[in-house]
Amino acid sequence: MQVLLAELPWDYAINYFKDVFGLVVTEDMQGIVIEKVLPNSAAARIELRPGDRLVEIEGSRIDSLQSLVAKIEDNLGRLPLRFAVYRGNRGYLVELP
Repeated sequence: MQVLLAELPWDYAINYFKDVFGLVVTEDMQGIVIEKVLPNSAAARIELRPGDRLVEIEGSRIDSLQSLVAKIEDNLGRLPLRFAVYRGNRGYLVELP
């Protein structure tokens, strides 16, 4: 049997992030910001909101979509994941899902 390996599609981690955690994110000058929280998702159940900022995943700093994608790919299938989230001037540690 021959197995052909290929890289994940460029958007795989972002789609996984949306499907598993219920978050749509974007990058701005300050880092990663939650753009949308899907109804009835793990993120909605713990009341994450658009405008909240993701700053860490599993203790690693997340400051760009590239770093987010890399960290999600490193942890595919490993759940729950611990996130540091900032809302205004307050930080929170949350686990999803």
